[in-house]
Amino acid sequence: MSTFERIVELKERLYKTDADFERAAHLSPKLFDKWMRGSRSFNKYLADIANALNTTTDYLLGKTDNPAKKEPAQEELTPQRQKALQEVSTLIDALPEEKLDAAVDLLRTLVGAVGGKPPQVAP
Repeated sequence: MSTFERIVELKERLYKTDADFERAAHLSPKLFDKWMRGSRSFNKYLADIANALNTTTDYLLGKTDNPAKKEPAQEELTPQRQKALQEVSTLIDALPEEKLDAAVDLLRTLVGAVGGKPPQVAP
């Protein structure tokens, strides 16, 4: 299966429209249509595409047949990060469902305020 075929397969599973996919991958409108016609290369966008498709560039390039992103195992986290993750998880569990978005927004603001870089999350 080619890189483009892998992109199309995952895109069709995850997104209703090309426009939704393009927004999630931070691509300009109609760029996917241009790729379909072969008039543009997508290589420079591969990392953003892989993120939007929740996969790896290795999968898209055919270096592996497993589309799943490898999440770090709990034991790969430092003890300090494990403890922080457990505490944050406990705090989130204590929140009512309707307050979760506000809590995530506050955490993202806090990460930025202490000099961290909050990750980009697809809508």
